[in-house]
Amino acid sequence: DRTASLAEQLRTAMASRALIEQAKGVLMAQHRVDADAAFALLRDRSQHANRKLRDVAQQVVDDVMI
Repeated sequence: DRTASLAEQLRTAMASRALIEQAKGVLMAQHRVDADAAFALLRDRSQHANRKLRDVAQQVVDDVMI
């Protein structure tokens, strides 16, 4: 069903956004940078590793939880 598929895509997008915001917060604290610079760090790591941004964000968050 298209409606269920769209709803699932929206849930995934919202979860990814929250995760990326958490990772930005971690990087802002670690590197003492603003939100734009933190996002740039995430983006650069994502491109350099050829990994999805949300996967890089998950790694950043996981690394501080250990």
